[in-house]
Amino acid sequence: MKVAGITAAISVRSRNRELNRNSLAKVLGFTADRLSIPNQIHSNTVKIVDQPGVYKKCDGLVTGSPDIVLSLQVADCIPLYLIDSVQNNLGLIHVGWRGAAAGIVPNAIAKMKNIGSNPSDITVLIGPCILQENFEIGPEVAAHFPNRFLQTGTADRSYFDLPRFTCRALQNCGISPDKLFNTQLDTFSNPVLFHSYRRDGVNAGRIYAVLGWRQ
Repeated sequence: MKVAGITAAISVRSRNRELNRNSLAKVLGFTADRLSIPNQIHSNTVKIVDQPGVYKKCDGLVTGSPDIVLSLQVADCIPLYLIDSVQNNLGLIHVGWRGAAAGIVPNAIAKMKNIGSNPSDITVLIGPCILQENFEIGPEVAAHFPNRFLQTGTADRSYFDLPRFTCRALQNCGISPDKLFNTQLDTFSNPVLFHSYRRDGVNAGRIYAVLGWRQ
């Protein structure tokens, strides 16, 4: 089996959500009836799945089934790809500041361990997201994070480094630094490539992530 979905999934812009998600899956060699989709609520909940379909009240899915194709949507938050090619387990996680603060990253790694993965075997990709220079936050958000992940802004504002916080959380869970990859692509400052809720507000489209085994 060969994993597919990373490069194409993170570069596709979409407004017609169901149609474009299905089209992306088809381009990558998957059929839409294999998709498993979290109904994202900015939580720290990750579910283990072995059937396609929509999963309510969660922000991440992991699977040990080669027939399942994982998918989610983002528009500044991190699409976090987890790939264990030893046990053939996969995970796809939506990491925003709320989920990050609530521990969605360690929850995701714990779920991967539950289906047999060793953290040292998991390769991780941090997809395009809003980078620190454009992620301005207020004190009510900054209070959730250590100062080392914050840069001082004007008045009571700060700039939060979500990818670096996520990298540290992953390493604390046993992910090897040499298996941790960061695209370092900024959704906010790349309007040609990416949608951004911070930039476009309610008019923003969504970026779709798809991850599965091509058989």
